[in-house]
Amino acid sequence: MNLILIILAFIGLVIGSILAFFTKEELVQGKKYFKFSKKIILLILIVLFLFKAFPNYLLVLVFFILGILIAVLFKKVYFYLGLGLFFSFFYSSNFLILVLTLIFLFGLVQGSFISFHFGYNKKRISKTLFVNLILFLIPVLLIFFRTVQGYDYLFFAFGAGAILNLIRN
Repeated sequence: MNLILIILAFIGLVIGSILAFFTKEELVQGKKYFKFSKKIILLILIVLFLFKAFPNYLLVLVFFILGILIAVLFKKVYFYLGLGLFFSFFYSSNFLILVLTLIFLFGLVQGSFISFHFGYNKKRISKTLFVNLILFLIPVLLIFFRTVQGYDYLFFAFGAGAILNLIRN
């Protein structure tokens, strides 16, 4: 069941890429609104992740800053979204659905940008979508390390810091 929810969150990226083929003119005209939408969705996710990450302020701050620094080198937003989604499974279903929905909405916008960026080249788009899927699923491997569950707030802080750094792009 969890894997189905993860795939549903990711499918927004695929749908956004497909929709871009049908809405080329609108994407060009509304580019600034799409960029604004991406930033707002990511800011909401940062706030949600930080809201769940405050039992130990000093460690949260360290991991938040670490996330910012690592995102300078590793700029793959879907990895950090996958990380946040994975740890959302440890909380209420309402929180999980909210995170799933926001990632889906982000994917709609991001998928459109991917198609636009690659000039609607289906081969390059498919490759990018596949790489993003792999990056999104990597955090699922954390399930094998049962000890991470008690430190989930640190991963939320790390992901929030990384996403904050990536909003600038």
